[in-house]
Amino acid sequence: LAIGALPALAYQLPASCGAVGAASYTPPAMTIPAVVLNRGTVITVTNATVAINGDTSSVAALVANPGPDGISLPEAVRATNNDPGTWIIQFAPSLKGSTIHLDPAPSMGFLGLDGLAGGNVTINGDIDGDGQPDITLTTSQSGNTEGIAVGSGGNTLYGLALQNFFYGVWISAPPGATGGTLSNITISNLVLTDIQFIGIAVNPGGAPNQSTLDHVLITGNTISGNVAGPRLGIDLELGGTTGVTLQHITIANNNIVLPRPDGAASGGIAMNIGAGIGSTNNQALDTLIANNAISVAPGSFGVRIAAGVGSGSANLIDGMQVIGNQVALIDQTASANELGGGINVAVGDGASDDKYPSLRPIQYSEDNIVRNIAILSNTIGESGNFGINAAAACCGNGNNTIDNLSIVGNTMTGLELIGGSSGGYYSRPSTGNMLSNVLVQANTIHSSPLPPSPFPPTLEQEISEGGGIFVIAGLAEPGNSVNGISIANNDVNTQLIGINIVGGWGVTQGPANPPSPANSNVVAHPQIFCNQIDQLPTNGLATPSGVNGITVTAGLEAATGNQVLQVRVENNLIAGVLGDASFFANVGDGASGNSISVSKISAPGSCDPRISPMLGTTCR
Repeated sequence: LAIGALPALAYQLPASCGAVGAASYTPPAMTIPAVVLNRGTVITVTNATVAINGDTSSVAALVANPGPDGISLPEAVRATNNDPGTWIIQFAPSLKGSTIHLDPAPSMGFLGLDGLAGGNVTINGDIDGDGQPDITLTTSQSGNTEGIAVGSGGNTLYGLALQNFFYGVWISAPPGATGGTLSNITISNLVLTDIQFIGIAVNPGGAPNQSTLDHVLITGNTISGNVAGPRLGIDLELGGTTGVTLQHITIANNNIVLPRPDGAASGGIAMNIGAGIGSTNNQALDTLIANNAISVAPGSFGVRIAAGVGSGSANLIDGMQVIGNQVALIDQTASANELGGGINVAVGDGASDDKYPSLRPIQYSEDNIVRNIAILSNTIGESGNFGINAAAACCGNGNNTIDNLSIVGNTMTGLELIGGSSGGYYSRPSTGNMLSNVLVQANTIHSSPLPPSPFPPTLEQEISEGGGIFVIAGLAEPGNSVNGISIANNDVNTQLIGINIVGGWGVTQGPANPPSPANSNVVAHPQIFCNQIDQLPTNGLATPSGVNGITVTAGLEAATGNQVLQVRVENNLIAGVLGDASFFANVGDGASGNSISVSKISAPGSCDPRISPMLGTTCR
C-alpha cells in the first residue's frame, strides 16, 4: 500500500467460516410414527343417537341384542369397556355427515360419552377414507365436559369432529390409579372447533403417582376456536403428581389457530412438567414437537416447555426436539400487536405465592433440570418477547439448570437467554441457577425498523434495550451463571445491538419486591465467531451511536462482582467490516467491581479504552 492509503475493507467472512443464517442449515431427518387403523374386530355404529337400550355387557351381546334402534356410539364404547379386546368402532355409510349430540335430557341419566377404559379401541369417524371427519360429536352443556376421555392404553381416535366441549380430548390414568403404564395412544385427524379450554390434554391427573404414559402420538389434527377459547391447543401437564413419566411423545403436523387473547396464559402447545405444590420427581423423556403450524392471538405463545412451575421441584425434561414449527400471529397487519413469545423454555418458573399469595412458608421451585433440547429450523413471526426465550429460573427459585441446549437454523425476531431473573412476588433472591453448554448457530434474526428517536440513548439504555441475541447471567438476581455458550454463523439484522452479552444487570425493584441487586453472576467461556451482523446499532437514530454490533458488559447498573470470563470474539462481519466487540466492565450508576477477561480477539474494533485495564489487553 502507498503511504497514507487505507487498507481494503473486508466484505465477507473468511471461507473457513462457511455460510451464515437459517438457509445454511439442514435439520436432521425425523421419524413420525405411522397411524395404524386396521387393527381389531369391527363394531359398526348404525344410529346417531346416544340411546343405551342394547345389551352392553360384551361386544358379542351388543351385536346380538342392539336394541330397537341399532348400535349407538355410547353403546359401542360401553361394550368395549366391559369386554376388553382389540376393537374398531366405525360408522355405517348412511351416517356420513351426521352429528351426535352428547347431551340429551338429564332424565335419561346420560352425561356424555363413557371414557375409553378397556384399551385397544379405535374410533374411526372417517367413513369415506379421505382423511377428513364424517362424524361430528357436539354438546350444548356448559362446564367441565370432555368430548372423549382416554383412560387406557392402545386406543386410537381418528377422523372425528368435536365441537363445543370444555376439553376436546382428555388423556389420563383412571382416578385413584397408582403406578402402571398407559401406552400406544394415537390422536389423529381430528377437527376441534369452539373448544372452551384445552383442545387435547395429556394429564395423568392429580391422583395417580408413579405412573407412565408412553408412546403418545398427536398428529394431523386441526384445532381452532374463537375469542372465548380454547386457552391451549395441546397441553401436556404433570401437576400435583409425584414420580410420573411422560415418554416418547410425538406432536406433529397439527394446525392450531387460537384467537383467544389471554397473553402469557394462552398458547399453541404447552408442556409443564411438575406444576404446583407437591409436584416432584416427574419427568418427560424423548419428546418430538415437529412441523406444527400455530397461529395465536397477540400476547400468546407458540410453544412452551417448562419444568418446575409454581413450586414444583426436582422435575426433569430430558431429550426434546422442537423442529420445523411455524408460529405466527393471526393478524398479520402492520398494526397488530406482537407474540408473547414464539418458543419458550422455562425452569423454576414461579413459586407458590404466584397462585397462593397467603401461603406460608412459601414453597419454591428448586433442583429442576431441562437438558438435551434441540430447537431447530423453526419460523417465528414478529415477537415482542423474543422469538425464542430460555430462562433457568425466576421468582426466588434456586439451583435450576438448562443444559445442552441447541438453537440452530431458526428464523425469528430475537433470542434471549437468562440464567436467573426476578419476577412475581417472592421473599428471597433467585440464585444458583445455570444455563450450560448452549449452542446458538446458523439462525436468521431480524426485526422491524424502530421508530425515530429524537435523541441518542445513554450507554446503559442502549445495552438494556437488548439485541438480536441477548444473553444475561443474572437479571436483578445474584449468583447465577451461563457456562459455555457458542454463538456462531448467525445472520443478525437489527437496529439494536446484534449480539449482547451481560454478566449481571441490576434493575429497580417493584414496591412488593425486596432489593436484589445483580451481584456475582458469571458468563464463562462465551465464544462469538463467524457471525454476520448486518448493521450497526442505531436504535432508531439516523447515524450509529458508537456501540459496536457485538457488545460485552460485565455489570450493568446495580451490579457488583460480576464476571465475563475468557470471552472469544473472532471472525465476525459487522456492517460489512471484520471487527470485534465493544467491551464494558462497569456501565451505569451502581456498577462497580465487575470484570472481563479475553481469550482471543481476532480483529480490531470498538474496544472501549475505559475497560482495557480490566481486560488485561490493550485496545487496538
